Amino acid sequence: MKAIKKASGFAVSALALAIAGQAVADGHGHSDTEFEVSGSLTLESVHDLEGETRSMDYTYAIMEVGVKAGIFSATILGEAKDDESGYYQENDTLVLDDIMVEDGAISFGDIGETTPAYDLLDGGDLYDEDQATSAYDVDGAIAYTTDFGLKAQIEGAAGAGEGDWGLGLSYTGEYEGGVSVYADYQSREAAEMVMVDHDNDPLTPEIEVQDGMESLDAFVGLGIEYSADMFGLQAAYVNVGDDTEIAARLTATPMEALSAYLLVLSTDAVFDADEEWEGIDVTFAEETEVTRTQVEVGADYSVTETVSLGGHYATFDMEWELVASEATVEAEGTEIAFDVSYSEGAISAFVEYTLTEVEDAEDTTLELEVAYTSENDVTYAANYETEDGDSFEDATSVLTLSASYEF
Repeated sequence: MKAIKKASGFAVSALALAIAGQAVADGHGHSDTEFEVSGSLTLESVHDLEGETRSMDYTYAIMEVGVKAGIFSATILGEAKDDESGYYQENDTLVLDDIMVEDGAISFGDIGETTPAYDLLDGGDLYDEDQATSAYDVDGAIAYTTDFGLKAQIEGAAGAGEGDWGLGLSYTGEYEGGVSVYADYQSREAAEMVMVDHDNDPLTPEIEVQDGMESLDAFVGLGIEYSADMFGLQAAYVNVGDDTEIAARLTATPMEALSAYLLVLSTDAVFDADEEWEGIDVTFAEETEVTRTQVEVGADYSVTETVSLGGHYATFDMEWELVASEATVEAEGTEIAFDVSYSEGAISAFVEYTLTEVEDAEDTTLELEVAYTSENDVTYAANYETEDGDSFEDATSVLTLSASYEF
């Protein structure tokens, strides 16, 4: 029997899902069941103008069905994504996600992390997904939420052996004057695993789960948001073990057409050998202590209702200390970017130029795009991007033609 995968690592029988769906259709399900359907399809034709190659390897489709039956809710998520091999079915997935029950103040299921302070960093306006510190994943939890902003949950994540287990606490408070404060705490225990060699072959070690649990470093986060007529502030602090990150963003809107910001970031983190810093796509060959400081200023100005200008200037300082090699690598750099965008009716376009200088190296990126949206909300676009500079082995020049639709 084919199994439908759930995001947290469990499986649900396809037959059971079909029976449940039929029960709803026959009127035996919950009387107030609601369905919400959304989806999208994107097709891209990619033309490498330097290498003179063409491909259509990035076809992507997604369909999401939200189900709510009283206090029960879930999402059925189907994805079809082509990869470089060109085989669709190997990449097709059908998952059950966000499965949860909300019984008043108590909720349980796939309810995720309760980390509002960390959420300011994770993909927000502060770090934009290149942060080095992350909260612990949560696949399943049972939580209690109070009326005064405090939430507590017993939580865990699937993994090797028995996975992990812990406690999550958070506080969200909204006060007069446009001030919101956030606090996160996660404790963790995980099954202890060791590498063993049962066949006397060091090239084929096996992971063996030991009895008992080991305590991991606690995750702590603090955050604040403030908004007034002209000014806004976001700031966050997160720490887990040797990893600490601090970020603050001050925004100002002196007039309706003009907005500006000041962003300050600080990172102190330790990466193990072979660990990847996903945000900047770097994998460390050995244990490395990383320190990064970045200051960025930017602004956006609407010249007319259809034309807007934007830009930013950033300066950063990074230091890598390689523990085993007892070596230190330092780098200082700047980045300056400008963009112009246009939008009127069915037509939109933008051009963006970026110049990055790190030590004696200089890189440039130029991107242009023109898009048309039909009466049926289908978007047809042509995107051109070129990269050149000292850090690129060869200059790149790519034209992407795409068609996309979402509902």
